[in-house]
Amino acid sequence: MVGVFRIEAGSCGRGFYMRDPSLHALAKYLENKGEEVRLLPWLNGRCLEEGAMESIADIEERLDFSPLKEEPFIVLNSSGIFHHRTYFFVKSIADGTTYIHIDAHPDFFEQVQDEVSFGKFVYRICQLSHVPQVFLLGITPGSLYDCLTRRTKGKSGIEEYYPLEQPPIFNDGMHMFLAETVDEWENRVTNQRPREVQLVRSYASHYKRLDEFDVHTLPPHKVYISIDLDVIEDFKTGWNSEGRLTLDDVVRLLKEVGSQREIGGADICGFDAKRSGWKKQKYLRMMYTVFDVLRQVMT
Repeated sequence: MVGVFRIEAGSCGRGFYMRDPSLHALAKYLENKGEEVRLLPWLNGRCLEEGAMESIADIEERLDFSPLKEEPFIVLNSSGIFHHRTYFFVKSIADGTTYIHIDAHPDFFEQVQDEVSFGKFVYRICQLSHVPQVFLLGITPGSLYDCLTRRTKGKSGIEEYYPLEQPPIFNDGMHMFLAETVDEWENRVTNQRPREVQLVRSYASHYKRLDEFDVHTLPPHKVYISIDLDVIEDFKTGWNSEGRLTLDDVVRLLKEVGSQREIGGADICGFDAKRSGWKKQKYLRMMYTVFDVLRQVMT
């Protein structure tokens, strides 16, 4: 049996309780579907609605993840700025685990000190001893470029990008599959600067196209799957380098992985009630489709 959890819809910040509108909308949708979903408390001491980073030590001291150790689980998370919670879900699994990240973004900026945030948590996952292999599926070339550079403010105060000599994203345990080729990206996005395309192309030996992903090459461990719905082209979230996959592509990937490997845990994020506008119900249906397929392949 698969345990289904959702994050408690709130956070403590600025001295008062803040309700997460995305989780509130999701909770109502699941209630109308008759779904039995258990709460996973997540009351933080900082305002994550603004994307603030949290201390790993503070989170681990505050939260009880013991329910996630009882059975295979799916956590229904909130918008993408909360994606860093995945690090703790993965860490709660003690056995050897292959991490599969289905997302338009690598979320692999190098971390500093004892903090974890939505754009950097995969870097932390790669440091977990029980996660020897990481697979990034559906990454866009534009978001990969961001991980190959360091942002620095120039004399004029404008942010400038400098290529990293040894990007940490490329390591022995990392396997990256892009949603489109660099040529397709260059032709589709007319305002790309040549240096951006050239830099991503220079690392071509480190990534492959998504259609080259073979589920049989996954290590013989249980897998953990994290899905950010911004990987879907028709699921608009407001982030740069939005996804290039279809909902059918994501469903196919989940079925392929589930047919060959045991899925020990998973989470879904990306629904943002504030940015959904009149498409909110459509996006909730898409999230529910991904959830339902994931539950089926884990049962």
